[in-house]
Amino acid sequence: MVWLDIEGSSYWTTPAANRSFVEEILKAFKAHGYVVGLYVNHTQWVEIFGADYKGCGGFPTWVAKYSTPVSKDCSTLSPFGPYATKDFNLRQYTGTTALCGGSVDQSAYC
Repeated sequence: MVWLDIEGSSYWTTPAANRSFVEEILKAFKAHGYVVGLYVNHTQWVEIFGADYKGCGGFPTWVAKYSTPVSKDCSTLSPFGPYATKDFNLRQYTGTTALCGGSVDQSAYC
């Protein structure tokens, strides 16, 4: 499985170009037999693709959303793009957490 990390709006160009670029990448991976998922969050989605973009649906989604108090609950996530809350597969609920002498981001299945 390949996860596309869709974040860092400063590295992207225009919403139209970004949409086309990601759609072509997804198409190429699928053509070569890969299962592809998207690592996304609402804010970055809007900044990179625009709030009205409904493309890229049907792929597994790993959503980054931190909260205080910490929540692993995917039902508290807001829908965006083509994704309803029920479509999310994973939730990254903490970032840069010390664990076993290392630094990790923590995620849970929805």
